Amino acid sequence: MAQSPSGVETVRAARRHRRAPLTGGAVVAALIVSGLVVTPAEARTTAPATPGASSSVSSGPVSGSSVSPTLVAQSVTADGTVPADGPISVTTSITVAHAPEGFAPTVTLRREGSTATVAPATLTWQSSAGEQSTWSAVSTVGRDARPGIWTAVLSSLDGLDTTPVVLGSIVLADGVLIAPTATLSGTSRVGSSLTAGPGKWKDGTSLGYQWLRNGSAIAGATGGRYTLVAADAGARISVRVTGSLAGYTSSSSTSASTSPIERLTLTAATPKLKGKTTVGSTISSTPGTWTSGTTLKYQWKRDGAAITNATGKSYKLTPADAGKRITLTITGSKNGYTTTHKTSAKTAKISRPAPPSRTGPNSWGECPSYAPIKGNASSMIYHVPGGSYYDRTNPEECFSTRAAAERAGYRASKR
Repeated sequence: MAQSPSGVETVRAARRHRRAPLTGGAVVAALIVSGLVVTPAEARTTAPATPGASSSVSSGPVSGSSVSPTLVAQSVTADGTVPADGPISVTTSITVAHAPEGFAPTVTLRREGSTATVAPATLTWQSSAGEQSTWSAVSTVGRDARPGIWTAVLSSLDGLDTTPVVLGSIVLADGVLIAPTATLSGTSRVGSSLTAGPGKWKDGTSLGYQWLRNGSAIAGATGGRYTLVAADAGARISVRVTGSLAGYTSSSSTSASTSPIERLTLTAATPKLKGKTTVGSTISSTPGTWTSGTTLKYQWKRDGAAITNATGKSYKLTPADAGKRITLTITGSKNGYTTTHKTSAKTAKISRPAPPSRTGPNSWGECPSYAPIKGNASSMIYHVPGGSYYDRTNPEECFSTRAAAERAGYRASKR
């Protein structure tokens, strides 16, 4: 069997009688119709389709005598547009000159790379014009089998001594799987669960889920239900549902996002303070019971204003605190929870410590105002203000009261 320059198989002419072979003309066919591409086998392509287009071409005989049955035209069309669901009907037509009496060829569709075929269809006579007559047949490709390249082969020629002729090929795409709108249900709070509502898909569809946090995939969250974790706090959650079905292109639907996920509330306690409220004393704190795993931070305040660097569990009172009230604010934080602040009750006003009852003289040799009684250690006599020798006495010790001096072993001056 030879090939014409156009690449279509040619059947050699034989005898000029009823069993003469069908001679392939120089047929160059290219059909684009609603997503289906038909070309000669040697020039097959899968270029994008133009909906609604169809074509056929014809030529005169290439070999054989004028009375030999000769293929002079062919066409392949699909009925309407390619449906999203269901089978596709493909119509094959041929025009033959000098067809013998009783001519009834068949056409078969075969999918490349597999054993799938469509049952042979007998082409029936449609019309005649002079020495040329047209035959056609409809082949139906089922939805599940259709994706792939299908070759149309003119096979049986009603007993004539022929070799099958490849008429062209069709690229059949998947159907379009319609994705219903996905929905969510549940409470938008950390620790609660959300459930995906996939909607009604075509029977047999396999569904996959991917949960999203602010539009980004959450690792490992691929089930129909999702429990909100601390990392979701403040974020918006959605779910993408993807459907897959043999013979269809997979499709997806993403739900609307939730409102920002609510944080949980910490269990918190008001701190309690303990200690003397005098300058130089230390105040300690008891934070109370908080949610397990809570991080606590401390801030001591003086009349409501934060005290610089006073961030420990205890605080030593300084002269700057005298006359002021001290409080402690504890801040608790935990991932997925609302940050909580708790402030203690105020202390009493901080007082200065009572001056010592016994002390030494100041740098210029006088007793301080809080310990005015002068003590002479050599004589163990003390002098009170206003006494005869008070002004002339250089104190070695000073006392706040007579009792303090006497407890130290001193006796009062007689004057």
